[in-house]
Amino acid sequence: DLWQVFGIHIARLLADSLLIAIAWAFALPGVGFGTWVLLAAARMLVSRLPLLPSQDLVFASFAILLIGRGEALSEMLSFMAALTLLFHAVLIAGFGLLGLFRKDL
Repeated sequence: DLWQVFGIHIARLLADSLLIAIAWAFALPGVGFGTWVLLAAARMLVSRLPLLPSQDLVFASFAILLIGRGEALSEMLSFMAALTLLFHAVLIAGFGLLGLFRKDL
């Protein structure tokens, strides 16, 4: 039972990292795919740091330092951060409306 849960979480982490690396590789095709996988792993590592209020800023600084394309990379990372916030806002609104209409929850 626990091995199945472990496998599901490992698959989710790998799929998330690979899909974000593929999306970044399509956005900036001049950078090697291995660099994007490294940045996806760094993003996952930075997101796990406790008591760091601006994790996206730390990751963006690391990515710009590693890749060196400041403007294009910062636009792409800003878009990804905004897309994540938008997705969270849509989920919050959706679950809020669901809670209003279904009183038995």
